[in-house]
Amino acid sequence: MSHFAAHPLSPCRSVVFGFFSLCIMVLGTSPTHGEVVVSNLTETSVGTISFTPTQSVAGAFTTGDSAFTLEKITLALGNASGASSVFTVSLYSSSLGLPGALIETLSGPASPQPAGSYGFSSGGSAILNANTTYFWVGTLTSSTASDRRRSHLTASTNESSSLGWTMANAYYTKLGSGNWTASTSYSLMFSVDAVSVVPEPGAYAVLAGVAALGLVATRRRPRGGVVRIMPLVNLTWPTFHSRPYIQSTSHLWHDSR
Repeated sequence: MSHFAAHPLSPCRSVVFGFFSLCIMVLGTSPTHGEVVVSNLTETSVGTISFTPTQSVAGAFTTGDSAFTLEKITLALGNASGASSVFTVSLYSSSLGLPGALIETLSGPASPQPAGSYGFSSGGSAILNANTTYFWVGTLTSSTASDRRRSHLTASTNESSSLGWTMANAYYTKLGSGNWTASTSYSLMFSVDAVSVVPEPGAYAVLAGVAALGLVATRRRPRGGVVRIMPLVNLTWPTFHSRPYIQSTSHLWHDSR
């Protein structure tokens, strides 16, 4: 007699149950932390461009062949002037090669100083589609016209990306409610962190293995046609009354005799 209680299930149903259980486990363990997908922060700065109460500044990047979820954008900022101003960074779509519609306002320091690298984080809802250009836009809100936030520029056209992402060899400015203007002399210095929305290759390998085991299980019914499902947390090889039991990776137990 077995030392555990379980309702007998048909082999087919048991395999399906085990398969979907493992799918949830595998897909649920995909990375939740981002990686730097493109950056030029190691390049040499040649100066800064100012964010003012009347001038917004934007940088652009283009994604690679896969979709990602934005995690954060890190800016190389210079010295600031004016402590009462509020600095905001937002993500925009592209429209005719210029900032288009607002996608998300990022979270970050409202008064980033002293000079250094500052991250502005996404809430996790911004999906960056494959082979698509996006803009980050920095704005400064202040009642003092002399307030400034500054972003570093580089003359280098190099960026670092193992995924085929690129950065615009330009920066963009807009005065008040006017139109955006591109300046191609320099590039803004920043990096983008993102999380792939596609499961890791290892996850696909595990799921393929589970599918293969499921096929074998449906073709080789255990004696009596009874399959019992043990709790997913039980990962041991038990022996009940000297009768060996076998555990598959889909957590299906059956009598091997």
